[in-house]
Amino acid sequence: YGPVVAESEITVAELLSRIRQSRWQLDALLASNPAPPDGAWTSKDHMAHIAAWEGSALALLNGRPRMGHVGLETKAYRTLGEDAINEHIRTRFAGNPEAEVRAQYDAAYAALIARLETMSDDDLKLPYSHYQPNDPPYNPRPVWHWIAGNTYEHYAEHTGIMRGGTS
Repeated sequence: YGPVVAESEITVAELLSRIRQSRWQLDALLASNPAPPDGAWTSKDHMAHIAAWEGSALALLNGRPRMGHVGLETKAYRTLGEDAINEHIRTRFAGNPEAEVRAQYDAAYAALIARLETMSDDDLKLPYSHYQPNDPPYNPRPVWHWIAGNTYEHYAEHTGIMRGGTS
C-alpha cells in the first residue's frame, strides 16, 4: 500500500492519533466477529492482512526490505499486482489458528506504534527513498504517506469492507 492522502505534512502526534482512532474502530468491529458473506474474508483474514502490511511499514521505517513481511521474494513483490499479493497473504495465514493470527496482529501494531513514537515530525517528512535507498527508482514522497496507507487509511478500508462495502 502506498500514499493515498493529499495532505503535504503531518505531525507525529496527529499521525498517531489518526492511527489509534481508526484502529480502535477496526478492533471494535473485529470484536463483534461479523460473519462474512460466502467467499469473503473472515476476521482472521483481515487481521493477518493488516499485520503483514503493518510489518511492511515497520520494515520500511527500519530500512529493511518490505516484501519479507508479505512473504514474497523481491521479483514476485515487484511483478504481482496488489490483489495477487493480498491473496498470497490471505492463503499464507489461512491455516494458522485465529489466536496466533491475533497475536501477530497485536504485535505488529505495537511494534509499529513504538517505532513511530521514536520519530520526529521531520522524520515523517523524509522521502520514502531515505528509508529504502535500495528500492529504486528514487521516490521523493514523504514517508508518512506510506505509514498512513498501511495504517489508518488501511483500517478504514477494511472496516468498510467488513461492514458490507467493497474493496
